[in-house]
Amino acid sequence: MSIELEDRLPARDSVSPSSRDSFTIALVEDNPDHALLAAEALEERGHHVVHFQRAEEIVAASQTRRWDAVVVDYVLPDGSGLELLEQLTDLPTAPPLVMITASGSESVAVAALKKGASDYVVKTGRHGPELARAVELAVAKHRIEQMGALYQKELERQANTDALTGLLNRRPLADELSMAALRTSRSGEPYAVVMLDIDNFKHINDSAGHSTGDAVLVEFAALLRKCFRREDIIARCGGDEFVIVMRGASRSCRSRVTRRIRAAVAESQMLKGLGRPLAVSIGIADSSAGGPEDVLRAADRAMYRNKRRSDPR
Repeated sequence: MSIELEDRLPARDSVSPSSRDSFTIALVEDNPDHALLAAEALEERGHHVVHFQRAEEIVAASQTRRWDAVVVDYVLPDGSGLELLEQLTDLPTAPPLVMITASGSESVAVAALKKGASDYVVKTGRHGPELARAVELAVAKHRIEQMGALYQKELERQANTDALTGLLNRRPLADELSMAALRTSRSGEPYAVVMLDIDNFKHINDSAGHSTGDAVLVEFAALLRKCFRREDIIARCGGDEFVIVMRGASRSCRSRVTRRIRAAVAESQMLKGLGRPLAVSIGIADSSAGGPEDVLRAADRAMYRNKRRSDPR
């Protein structure tokens, strides 16, 4: 049973500084006196405490609620606090954890840290302020780590994404081709590579300006997203060249995609506004051409054969 301890404690005159964040903290402690002591220290600093007496209660509540931090007692009536730490660290959104224990044993502290606790506090009867500081530091550290992870993820996204169109760039394309080839070797499932470029794109840039050329590339990328399946990998490899890796695509599927691309280009109101029809050269090769680089070269050759047929000069 969870108890909102702020409803049971007397009102306090102390007000936390406005600059301090207010956290929602789950406290797992079966001793009511220890629970009140911990709650007093935390609520005096402006935090909201929800009390659980048993491990199973916090585990069940954590399926639908999120905590800024969880304080776990080392000994619980329905199991070990160490076991609970392990369960909580396995949650999809694992909160920072602080263990409280009556034991000053170094082995207990080491075990708690190994199980995922950010810190541990020894119960002394006057440990409330120390616990509050440990919880706040654990939350601060957790948030810094989350920000670092998001920053790293954004750096990776930028490194792998074409800034203009939002498609993948050349860098991750080799990995995607290798993965497609690996799936083929394991399951026999074929893959195809589609290579496209926009005919006379240089003329568009020269006559209408680079801003118009950029708008054409953005529109073309949007059309490709609509023409291909969600699982297909679409990349811009530079200039007006695009490559698509299609998993398990049959010949009829590839033919439909080719027709769909040409129709989408012909129907685009933005591209119609260029004053002259926009043409696209398309080349397709599949995994029967050999390894990933062989398939890519075969698609490239097919594209240039089609380009020469459309413009015999």
